Amino acid sequence: MSFEQISDSIVRRFPQKPLVASQICAQAQIVFEDSAQVISFNDGTIKIKTDGVSAIKIRLKSDKVIAKINQKLRQELVERLVIGVS
Repeated sequence: MSFEQISDSIVRRFPQKPLVASQICAQAQIVFEDSAQVISFNDGTIKIKTDGVSAIKIRLKSDKVIAKINQKLRQELVERLVIGVS
């Protein structure tokens, strides 16, 4: 009987696994750096928390931010941002 690594078995069984919300949030956090905290991703919407000044800046360039996140993901998964002010 031969053994193989679990990761190899998973790749063989599920060759194109979709990105999970945590991976999407991690990539979005890289884009936001320290200007906002990514809270969640669900159905194309990323929720973030930030201060008032940063919220205004992010809102003004939200289309560019969404495009940058989607570019990092190499998929058009993010459609909108919901910004909470802390």
